[in-house]
Amino acid sequence: ASITASIGGVQIGEKIASVGQVLNKASDSLQAATALGGNRSEIFDPGAVDRAEEERIEHWVQRLRDALQGEGFVLHYQPAVNLQGVSGEEYEGLLRLESSGELVTPQSFLGIAEDNGLLDGIDRWVVSRAIEVIAERMRSGHDTRMLLKISPASFTDVRLLQLIGQQLAAHGVPGV
Repeated sequence: ASITASIGGVQIGEKIASVGQVLNKASDSLQAATALGGNRSEIFDPGAVDRAEEERIEHWVQRLRDALQGEGFVLHYQPAVNLQGVSGEEYEGLLRLESSGELVTPQSFLGIAEDNGLLDGIDRWVVSRAIEVIAERMRSGHDTRMLLKISPASFTDVRLLQLIGQQLAAHGVPGV
């Protein structure tokens, strides 16, 4: 006969304080230890979930900071049709974060950026890049306009207005 011992435990704290919660989590831990072949212990740590979430957020914050410093962000362009017959080309600029060859949409990171004070930097990056693209298009003989989404806080940020003026002047783009 082969005998194994499996132990399931729980770290008791503020998040796991009632007897019912402790017994349920201990039972879940015991089942996990048994499912992994026995002869082991599994301890549920409610703080581990919080630590994992903190690590996930810190990882995103670092990715966003790296993207602002390097080439992590990209703008994609979607044609916009003007139904009023205005001439020229009009595009909507769509922000993406390039990560390991995949494009990540803003819904995945804008909340974290806002919570960690990075949203204004992202808005400034988007505006700067859009003005660069408009200048390139203008030099190629294309009358191009760009629609961008920026955060509501950036509308009242004097630094963004100053950046727009500086970028328009630096790239020779008329501020129409």
